[in-house]
Amino acid sequence: MTYKVSSGTLNLYLLLTTLRCASQAEEKGRKSKERLEEEKRAILKQRIRPLDIEDADAARLAEKAKELHLLVTRLEGEKYDLEKNYKSRQMEVSWLRIAVVWADLLRASIRLCIPTI
Repeated sequence: MTYKVSSGTLNLYLLLTTLRCASQAEEKGRKSKERLEEEKRAILKQRIRPLDIEDADAARLAEKAKELHLLVTRLEGEKYDLEKNYKSRQMEVSWLRIAVVWADLLRASIRLCIPTI
């Protein structure tokens, strides 16, 4: 037994199937985003140390402020060094890409100049 399907019915079926697949993919993406957020929170919870300044006097607070200032200064210096290194690597990659293009052009021009026997 064969069924006759109109093109409108087929188009509607394809549309509904596409929408269902898209919603399933979106739901999977949402779940993975939520999972990534949970993992991020867990990692931050491990890395962040408590300040322990509940019962501290003014001298202890000043010492803690100096300690945190030195930490932030060191981290900013490391960040600057990493950014500078990253930019120099990007520049190096750009120059290497240009060199590859020039090498390809040179090879192509040599092929045009050399007669084949």
